[in-house]
Amino acid sequence: MRVGLLTEGGYPYATGDARVWCDRLVRGLAQHEFEVYALSRGPGQEAGGWGDLPRHVGPVRTAPLWGEPA
Repeated sequence: MRVGLLTEGGYPYATGDARVWCDRLVRGLAQHEFEVYALSRGPGQEAGGWGDLPRHVGPVRTAPLWGEPA
């Protein structure tokens, strides 16, 4: 099964409680493929990079919640 996971400010970024919760969810459902849609809170968060992602996590797409609208 393919799963789309929408997150805000946590997974797959390296810090925050939401990252830990999502990481446990994704790793516990290793039989499924994940695509992550991450809403980032700021440039500092994006610059911090991602944590180690499992192999069954496919593309990660990030959309900023900061800056000037396009």
